[in-house]
Formats: sequence, C-alpha cells, structure tokens
Amino acid sequence: MYRITPLLILLLSVALVACDATQETNNRPPTTEGQPATIAYGEETCTHTGEIIDDRRYGAIITTSDGERLPFASVEDMVQYEIKGEIAESAIEERWVLDVVRTSRLLKAEDARYLRTKNQPSPGGLDITPFDGDEDLSYNMRFLLDGDDLSWEEVLLYVCEETATDDIDIAARLCDEPSSDELSVLSLN
Repeated sequence: MYRITPLLILLLSVALVACDATQETNNRPPTTEGQPATIAYGEETCTHTGEIIDDRRYGAIITTSDGERLPFASVEDMVQYEIKGEIAESAIEERWVLDVVRTSRLLKAEDARYLRTKNQPSPGGLDITPFDGDEDLSYNMRFLLDGDDLSWEEVLLYVCEETATDDIDIAARLCDEPSSDELSVLSLN
C-alpha cells in the first residue's frame, strides 16, 4: 500500500496552483519576444471606445515610451484615438496590430498590410483587416474577399477621411492636412 507523504501533498498542491494560474491567462494568446502582451479577449476594454474587446480576429496595441500598454478593439479605433489627440505622437513607442491570419501574432502596424472590404467587417466599423505583408497572401486575400490592399499610410488617410474632427491641428498631425497656422498663412495670400 502507498503512503501519502507531506512531500507528495506539497507537490500536488503546487501543480494545482500552476494549473489555475495557466487557466487565468487562457484568454490571452502567447507573446513573442519583443512584443507587448497581447489582448485578453473578453476581459480588457478598448482604450478608445471603452467597450470589452471580444472579437479574437482583431486588435491593436500602442506601447508608450513610459511603458504603458493601450489595447484597442481594431486598427481603426487605434488611429481614431490618435486623430482625436488622446495621445501625443512623442509618447508612442510602437503600434501593433493583430495578424488576422495568425491571430496569436502581433505585427508592427507600419509593416503590416491591410485589407479594406465589406466582406470582412471589423469591430471599428471601417472594415479594415490587418495581415502580414506577404505578396501572395495580399493577392489572395484581395481576390478572395474582393477588397483593397492598403499600406499603413493609406489606412491613416482612409480613417482620417472617414473620421470627422473639429480640431484642424490634430487632423494635420496624422492626416497630412494643413494646420490652422498654415491655413491662416494661406488665407492671407
């Protein structure tokens, strides 16, 4: 007959605690070295809208120079947050978007490609889907989903066009529109 020793009880207790800790992080996909922690779906809220982030195909994160991590439900929400001047450009360390094909992987926003199509609605409402910039994948996604392939700069312009803002200087910063100072100089001529 086997005898249960205090050491065996201790080992079983440690194993159970470790399993419980793993259970708590199951809503968060694994993180690749050098990337911020990904989004805990169903738990974290979008920094821009304040709503729970629950669509596991989408997500974006801004990391700041002071180490803060700002999660967003979509790339559109992240860009709109910036357009509205909620964060200074100088405070942004990096921008990340979730790869729609490999949803456990974050891509630098500036390096990703984006598909704009009504056939793949996104949580931000502008139907922008990020993915790795591989040429074959880009072609196939455009062909299969009947959409437009966009660069990061084109995403910024598109979101700027679709987002109304009364502050000309904020729009100028991200949307390449003339600032209020430039407009006043133009109006004097």
